[in-house]
Amino acid sequence: MGVRIDVDLSSHFPRITDGILAGFVRGQNMAAEELVKLSAARAPMDDEGTLVGSIAAVHADNPGEDAGVIADTPYAQRWHEDGALVDSLGRRYPGNSDFQNNRTSHYFSGPAEENKDELGKIIAMEAGRG
Repeated sequence: MGVRIDVDLSSHFPRITDGILAGFVRGQNMAAEELVKLSAARAPMDDEGTLVGSIAAVHADNPGEDAGVIADTPYAQRWHEDGALVDSLGRRYPGNSDFQNNRTSHYFSGPAEENKDELGKIIAMEAGRG
């Protein structure tokens, strides 16, 4: 004589996976907010602080969407990419500048690459919380 217990978890899978996906979205948004801070500390400062002030997170709302970070000024992309160029007067500019106070070009991609493990941990932690 014995006791047998059957446990059926299949009815809980949608709730579990929905929680993980919601946590993943939440984690992406938190990681984007962290990247905003890291990028703002590296972005070149113009006289008014317009570039740094324009850096913002774009939140994901649903699973399958990506969170991101943007800077909304006319020169944000130029200063980020900061490649070599020749201006209209024929002057050569080497690019990859170091701006004032240790601020640099590649102010999104640099901090993202340097902190990818930490940003990934934020996402993983929130996904694990479900």
